[in-house]
Amino acid sequence: SQTNYNHSPLLSSQIKERSTTMAAAYACAPASCNTSTQSDDGTSSKTVGIVGAGPAGLVFAKELLEQGMDVVLFEMQKNVGGVFSRTYDGTMLTTSNVLTQFSSHQTGEEKEPLMYTAEQYVGYLESFAKRFGVLSRIHFSTRVERIAPKSEETGKYEFTVRNVSPRLEVTGDHDGGINNDALMRAEWDLVPCSDEMRFYFDHVVVCSGVNLQPVMARWPDMDKFRGEILHTMGYKNAEPYKGKRVLLVGLGESGSDIALQVAKVASQSAISSRSGPGTVTPRYLDQEPADLITNRAYYCMPDEGTETLWRNVFWWSYQNRKALKDHATNGKWALDNYKRNALPTNRFGTKNTSFMVAQAEHGTAIHPDIDHFTETGVQFVDGTTFDCDAVIVNTGYKGDLKFLSSSTGGAVDDDTLADFGDVRLLFKHMYHPNLGSDIVLGGFARPAFGAIPPCAEMQARYHALVLAGKKELPADMDDRIRRDRDFEMKRYPKDSPRLSALTDYLFYMESMADLIGCSPKGEFLRKLKKSHPNIHKRVMFGPISAHAYRLRGEHGADFAAMEKYYGDLPFSRFFSKGPGAMFIKVHAMLLDIMQGLGYNLRGVSGEVHNRRGHTCA
Repeated sequence: SQTNYNHSPLLSSQIKERSTTMAAAYACAPASCNTSTQSDDGTSSKTVGIVGAGPAGLVFAKELLEQGMDVVLFEMQKNVGGVFSRTYDGTMLTTSNVLTQFSSHQTGEEKEPLMYTAEQYVGYLESFAKRFGVLSRIHFSTRVERIAPKSEETGKYEFTVRNVSPRLEVTGDHDGGINNDALMRAEWDLVPCSDEMRFYFDHVVVCSGVNLQPVMARWPDMDKFRGEILHTMGYKNAEPYKGKRVLLVGLGESGSDIALQVAKVASQSAISSRSGPGTVTPRYLDQEPADLITNRAYYCMPDEGTETLWRNVFWWSYQNRKALKDHATNGKWALDNYKRNALPTNRFGTKNTSFMVAQAEHGTAIHPDIDHFTETGVQFVDGTTFDCDAVIVNTGYKGDLKFLSSSTGGAVDDDTLADFGDVRLLFKHMYHPNLGSDIVLGGFARPAFGAIPPCAEMQARYHALVLAGKKELPADMDDRIRRDRDFEMKRYPKDSPRLSALTDYLFYMESMADLIGCSPKGEFLRKLKKSHPNIHKRVMFGPISAHAYRLRGEHGADFAAMEKYYGDLPFSRFFSKGPGAMFIKVHAMLLDIMQGLGYNLRGVSGEVHNRRGHTCA
């Protein structure tokens, strides 16, 4: 079978050739492949099998290779990029290239900050994989069927893999009603194309992500509905909904985008949301990415000060909506955040305003949760109704780790595997106390604001040092897990129960930097202010990117490269003139005063105790 569903047109000839070559190699592959190699001193290198070649898998491979490991990656799709290589038409990331890029790979694009399209981001990842020698180590169109326990004979984990071709399973029954089996199966149906093959590794990194299987919510009487019900995993573009009445369920970031795409062509559209959006921000403000104003100075203060600051920022943004060229929503997002007290310090970010544009320009109505379905539509919990021809459900995804389950011959007992369903039960969302560094998760830290790839990069840097024997896992891992979990649950009380990977960006990055030894805070930052004031200004008030964690430290620092990066990085125009420039001056003086009074500021001078009862480095 051949792939018949591929959204990304950015497959380079090299990747296409690589996929073809790999499939041909599998046709004559031996039944057993030992991946051990020899290092320069004649000893065997540690071998690591990585599941997934999305952003997390690629950066783990790069960091492990640099520490002398031998790595092999297994990717189900035909190209790098993970979820970004198979998404809906017109997908645009919700964090800018400045915040999304790995700190080890600048392309020059950051000189003109923008929001990547999915195709552009896959291109960035491809260039990253080529530069660091990762591309040649990827087995494309390959599914890991099982990872068996370490063999007493070899002392290695056994990977059973198979060449596959992905096909999307359509969920709707176009003759009326729905097919319940298809509805619950709304996932990638992978068709085997080869015999089983086996590989052996000392260590395992699982970077398959949380977007493998859709979470399809259920409501009473769904089977009575005569229209189509589709999970967003099956959505490619709005063309099938032209002239139809469409209900969209969920207000996540992809749900917001799809709502606008559909609203432009549908005869009528509506949105149903159980809890409403999180903290809503636009992708662009004043013709530049809005996240360029998120900076270390915002987040370093105690929570009370940060929250007051954000409320004032939102109120100011609403009052100055014309100056910010916010023509699409006329400042509605800022006013809405202000009224709901929806702040980056207490809610998950919905970092696009597409659903508000759908409201303003296309009359899309927002309703509460669905109470039940009828033959012709739905009734909501407030008693109102909406007749529709189709329902597009955007209620999220979950991971699929059954290849690890001991019940099917996998290496992880089911009780331990159940903990993987809530990554807050793992140290830094990575390490289970029962497994240590043998089997870890990568890329399962999802910041409310900020981007996942830099968090994965910090995980990869630390894990590579652990496997290389340069760092050790903490002896008090259980206590640290409890403290981190308590902080994350209290920080985002409304969103944390349903988003187990949710965390605070600066808190997470700084905590990983402390483990690695690369945080710029403290004495280094104070000296930087005197020796390189331009870099200091951008570290404190520029975009809160991962590059600050390459300025110092024994492992992975490259000050010269970062000096060039920060020299080229544009400063947000918001902070370059008027009230924004004045804000920097006043805020800088305030921070100096607070440190002089003995305050410990998160990410600047050390630890800060916040009112939610946690000490944050």
